[in-house]
Amino acid sequence: MGFGFRIACLIIVVSRARSASIMSDMKAVVAVFFLCLTSAWAQDAPSNLMMESSVPSIQITFAGQDSAYYKFSVKNVSDHGITAFNVSLLPAGFQKAAGKQKCGSRCGETGELGTKSRPVIAPGGTFPLSYPVNTVAGGVMVEAALFDDDTFQGDERAAARLMAQKIGFQVEHDRILPIVSRVMSESRLDDPGKIVQIRQELEALSVEPDPVTIQNFQQRFSNSSDCGDSCTQIMQSTATSEKQLVLTKLEQFLSGDDPKEPSLAKWWEETSKNIIVYGCDDCAFTSRKPAI
Repeated sequence: MGFGFRIACLIIVVSRARSASIMSDMKAVVAVFFLCLTSAWAQDAPSNLMMESSVPSIQITFAGQDSAYYKFSVKNVSDHGITAFNVSLLPAGFQKAAGKQKCGSRCGETGELGTKSRPVIAPGGTFPLSYPVNTVAGGVMVEAALFDDDTFQGDERAAARLMAQKIGFQVEHDRILPIVSRVMSESRLDDPGKIVQIRQELEALSVEPDPVTIQNFQQRFSNSSDCGDSCTQIMQSTATSEKQLVLTKLEQFLSGDDPKEPSLAKWWEETSKNIIVYGCDDCAFTSRKPAI
């Protein structure tokens, strides 16, 4: 809003204040005043910035510009928690065809992951996003979302990529936890021996999804066969990230960089909490696309 609008707001406030004779009128004055300020200070989205959502239960709005960053607000208007969603970052000059953006490798993508017990966005809640202006000069599009009732909305291939990330974390989590727990409970080994054993076993640990996981995943997203190898690679990538996280924390413990973990037992207590955060309590293969 421009300077003229702010002057008009002040005139309204002053006029109402002069005629106010009781407290209720003053409350009305205050309400009008804050409404004017809110409208005057709100930042309009650039006219060439597209903001769309392929997910009926998600609304995305422009929340302003902070230096070289555009800020957005994502709202969950459903009655279910959102356990994951992804956003396509559109460059300037991108093209659309059949309702889909066509920018190939020029498009970026980000995702937010949670679980049923820790949703990314609770029912009715919002989530802030911020991106460098040059990465979203064309706009942003919410492509897909997973919900806590084992359904998804939006583009199925995008939803498949989200679930592939979550599965990769969970698969490796399920491999790491029993290995380290077993070594930690080995009474015949002292701490240095346990460290050697943990490192050796984790370094040899596979990051490949097992055949049953792949088969169930393909059945769950039967219309996304083209995701195929790329979704498998996503699972491998997130599994590798999970394994590397534990190995990195082990090296940090050995180097003494983290004074909060004075013992190996304390290190594992804290590390296991950290990897559980990435656990996936909604990876059961019963998901269905809700009727919209």
